Amino acid sequence: MINFIKIVLPLILTTIAVGVSGNDTLRVNSFKSFQLNDSQNIWHTTGNATGLIYNLPNKITDFNSGWISGKGDFHRIMEGASTRDLLFSTNSYQKIKKFYLSGSFAYLNRNEEDGRWNGTYDPYRGNPYILGDSVQGVTYRKENYRLAGGAATNLSDKLSLGFGIDYFVGVGAKQKDPRPKNNVVKIKLNPGVIYHTEKYNMGLNLGYQNRKEEISYSQTITDNPDISYYAFKGFGFYTKEIDSNYSRHQNQQSILGGVQFETKKTKIPSLTEIKFDFGKEKIVDGSSAPQKDRGGDWDLLDLQLKEILHYGTMEKLHKIELNGNYYDGNGTEYTQEKVYNGNVSEYVTISKNLKFNRKIAQAQLGYSYQKLNERKLFDHLWVSSLSFVSNQENYYFIPEVFTSSFSNIIGAASFEKNFYLKSFHLAPKLSAAYTYNLANDLALSDLTEITKNQIKEFYLYDFKYQSSNLLKLEAQFELGWSAEKSRVINQYFIHLNFSHFNTSDATWKYSVLTAKLGLMF
Repeated sequence: MINFIKIVLPLILTTIAVGVSGNDTLRVNSFKSFQLNDSQNIWHTTGNATGLIYNLPNKITDFNSGWISGKGDFHRIMEGASTRDLLFSTNSYQKIKKFYLSGSFAYLNRNEEDGRWNGTYDPYRGNPYILGDSVQGVTYRKENYRLAGGAATNLSDKLSLGFGIDYFVGVGAKQKDPRPKNNVVKIKLNPGVIYHTEKYNMGLNLGYQNRKEEISYSQTITDNPDISYYAFKGFGFYTKEIDSNYSRHQNQQSILGGVQFETKKTKIPSLTEIKFDFGKEKIVDGSSAPQKDRGGDWDLLDLQLKEILHYGTMEKLHKIELNGNYYDGNGTEYTQEKVYNGNVSEYVTISKNLKFNRKIAQAQLGYSYQKLNERKLFDHLWVSSLSFVSNQENYYFIPEVFTSSFSNIIGAASFEKNFYLKSFHLAPKLSAAYTYNLANDLALSDLTEITKNQIKEFYLYDFKYQSSNLLKLEAQFELGWSAEKSRVINQYFIHLNFSHFNTSDATWKYSVLTAKLGLMF
């Protein structure tokens, strides 16, 4: 696992040192300071790190730690029926001379229990080519940390430059044979520019992301000589391997970017953004004789369109946000033949064909209203949205073609009220969301010669999860109190959140409780 002491302790000390040095903030920071800053800087919703130049000049730093506990049967089949998380994070915005800076660090230690058919660190990233095993009732321990930062500056009255970086490391292992061991490293680099005029701002960012995951199944302690690994290919189809060890290497490379256009001298200012993410993930199994016929290459195209309209003053601000998203993923599978060159074996590709396709279309209309008090702090906040999602999947199991589709509409609303009582700041929040399944269709085969290498439960479980009518209720409570005797700490705070999910037929439920303690500098 990640060496906690060597990595985390220096970061904590660094965070405290940042809070101590030069703490000349003109106003006391609270647990709402980041949200207040983001609400006044709509460029934080974009992928362009140069938008940091529109931050408030105040320094804001926080540190929080806590735990998250979730339990229930409303979860996807490869996720745990019970999860326990320990986490802490620190975030900071500040301006040093001409540079606007941001930085964050987050650490998570998770135990997932009773997940099935999973040997991949994050099985729901979109790639259908995953590893799994049939062992149930096992704890999957995962640990990760994430470092992210950004910097931006004004080069002139017309041009600003920024740069963002995001670095993620994760490890995981099941606690029973056959046990997968996961090692994940992901890095994203994202430079950007903004061109300014009196009437508009125009931005551009281009980035690169690389993700690598090493998976090794191993036999540590077992009396069962027949260890079964499953290499899934979509719709529950698999190739089965019985061995004492098994390894897989996954490498995803992505090119991403966006174009932003903000109008200023109009009655209703707006910000428009078009983003894209084009990626390719390649999978190779084995080490001594690498092969590709048990998995596939995954190509994805993700396009997003965003439009934000805002009117009023910062004290009474209305925002209307429209979001559109189109996702197209294609899985190419290989037919290979094992050949020998002397005593050395290798796999030669005979053919490769498109076998899997997933298309997702999403649209969302959102409205929010925020009111600030005379101290320019949050008084209350309304947020509502209406969303539509359509998912279509095809698996070309020649000569058969299997199809799956569903479409949902989701309505959501929340209300938050802030109270300021001398040294105390109280912010309760209530939220509700309802998902209604408009249509769903699933075409599978009952022919034994086709389904002999298919685990139907694997796919049927997730299909029911995605096409169920669902009610989500959430209550949040935050309390902060001023650290009047401290020269370093502005505020202590407590964050409590309870979420409950319930399908309309009451067959599946899931509850999540979050508790955090934090400091604001």
